[in-house]
Amino acid sequence: MSPHEPHPHHHSGIASKSKLDAPGLLKSIGIRPGQVFLDAGAGSGYFSLAAAPLVGDAGKVCAVDIYAEGMAALRSEAARLGVRNVEAIVADITKSLPMPDASVDTCLMVNVLHGFVANGETAAAIGEIARVVRPGGVFAVAEWLKSAKTGRWNWRRLAREVKRRLS
Repeated sequence: MSPHEPHPHHHSGIASKSKLDAPGLLKSIGIRPGQVFLDAGAGSGYFSLAAAPLVGDAGKVCAVDIYAEGMAALRSEAARLGVRNVEAIVADITKSLPMPDASVDTCLMVNVLHGFVANGETAAAIGEIARVVRPGGVFAVAEWLKSAKTGRWNWRRLAREVKRRLS
């Protein structure tokens, strides 16, 4: 499946913007000036834009999402705000991130992991994240169930699997 084809997981719930304080969350995971930050499954870039001033001019924000519309919206908003350190990338995290190995200091995935779980793509997505996050880097996940339709998962088992793949 190319990034331009429809993806089987569709957004259908509460936007992260209405539930989370982006600057507070980013500071809590230790984002600092000069870092390369990856917003994995960035949507329209709420966390990407909040990360831009935290990594500063010496840092870089890579926003990745399979939905071209979200990345186009992020590019427009970054241009409107004069933000120059955000790169919006249309890519399928389960296939290949267009980034070198060990090139990311901090990766954040907000309310995206459940889609990979539902589609049986967790191993592929986490494998690609593990490839690009540098040794000793941070991979943070914020996730919640959006509706009863998403089902119930064994989150402890999933956390163990993520940890195993990142080791």
